[in-house]
Amino acid sequence: KCGTTWTQETTWHIMNNVQLERTQEPLFTRSPFLDMVTIMGMDLEKAEEMFKKFDDLPSPRTIKTHFPLQLLPPKLLDTCKVIFVNRNVKDACVSLYHHFGLMTDVMGLESEFEDFAKEIYPTGLCYNGGGPAYFSMLKCQYDNIGHPNMLVLWYENMKKDQRGMVVEIKNHIKYDISEKQIDDLTEFMKFE
Repeated sequence: KCGTTWTQETTWHIMNNVQLERTQEPLFTRSPFLDMVTIMGMDLEKAEEMFKKFDDLPSPRTIKTHFPLQLLPPKLLDTCKVIFVNRNVKDACVSLYHHFGLMTDVMGLESEFEDFAKEIYPTGLCYNGGGPAYFSMLKCQYDNIGHPNMLVLWYENMKKDQRGMVVEIKNHIKYDISEKQIDDLTEFMKFE
């Protein structure tokens, strides 16, 4: 929807020396998605089991979430590299609508786009909070602009310069990969 999975996969590869063959392994096995606890409605036992798997992964880890910093450990920015990925609010709305359309069984959303865009998304009556959550997340990011452990990316810029995005992430997380690996990863992750 906004480039978070694209960024997650790219970051994982940079941190793991661009092992493109490992893409056959499910991404969420290599780099877990924190939100699965709420998406899947896990009970405490299942959630603890999932978090144990997180803990068992070799460090450093790449973990994806859509949660705002306020819902994450208070010292996260002081101890971890954080990458926020944003998208134009109108494009985010359209993308989320189509995403929900693919997941009607799970999300239970049956709506025409016009109703979704005018009544559901702006009021936050959808998973992830829609428009209100979007602007709250932006404020959270801008409150932390300039923190050395935070990188803010925009989907539109990532799409325009995919190689530049790889280099920007590499520099932010302070991993060295060769120019050839940057080119290989850029080509592998490219989409039109």
